[in-house]
Amino acid sequence: MGCGHKDMIRLSIHDALTKQAFEYEVRKLNGIADGSFSKNVVTINKDIFLDLLLNLFDNLDTISSLIDSLPKGIKNIESGEGLVE
Repeated sequence: MGCGHKDMIRLSIHDALTKQAFEYEVRKLNGIADGSFSKNVVTINKDIFLDLLLNLFDNLDTISSLIDSLPKGIKNIESGEGLVE
């Protein structure tokens, strides 16, 4: 598991309770959610994000469908830009 920029995903979570719940779920997977960039932006490792999705949906096809349904401008996951442009 790398720690370079391309190994990370940034998410913008504006609701404080949702952000807290998200960070808790990440911690349960022994991951770290870094919120030091902005109070609304959380950065996590791609592997932890995939583990989180698998825990929530338990099916790669469902996860792929969710990612495919995202608006075009925010599904830039593979480039290392994460979900925040």
